[in-house]
Amino acid sequence: MISAEYPDPLPADEQQRELERTACDDVKLEGMPPGLALMTTYRQGTGSVRYLLESSDAGMRVVARLGDEYRPGELGISESLEVKAVTVESIGGHQVTKVMLVHERSDKDVGINEITVSTTKYVVLCAGSPLVCPLRIPAEYEGSQGTLLVEDEATAHETSTRWTIDYAIQPDGTVVVKPGKDAPVNLAGRYALWK
Repeated sequence: MISAEYPDPLPADEQQRELERTACDDVKLEGMPPGLALMTTYRQGTGSVRYLLESSDAGMRVVARLGDEYRPGELGISESLEVKAVTVESIGGHQVTKVMLVHERSDKDVGINEITVSTTKYVVLCAGSPLVCPLRIPAEYEGSQGTLLVEDEATAHETSTRWTIDYAIQPDGTVVVKPGKDAPVNLAGRYALWK
């Protein structure tokens, strides 16, 4: 889904308070643009949440919730979320920040003897001052589903899916999104990065 923002059950001011009262780690990333930072909060028993922060006169403020990872490994589910890069470039006289993420998920369900594995590469697009991140594009997806424990070759199965989504940022701030082969066509469209 191309979203206006990664869904967060908390309003922005509550996200800020969560950062202040929750165990957090600064995430070090080589080449991080000045004035920006990454933060990870840890939720007991459920995993962690990644945030993009921007320095302001009042200190660091939450710009965007980049995503979650569920890591307890309970019920055969495990996820990881890694920020690969944060870059800034000038487009149409605006500074555009791109955050590249990789989300991996594995679900081993012994009850139905099935395993599902997926990797999604996202691009989060941000612009403006103060910085806002209105678009989160699933740029690449690769997933498979199959038999977890093969006892009988006749009932074993495996299917896989792979797709990409291309996007282009126009000088007026319009982001043109074009799904590739096998990608969900409902993601096609024109989205505003700034107004």
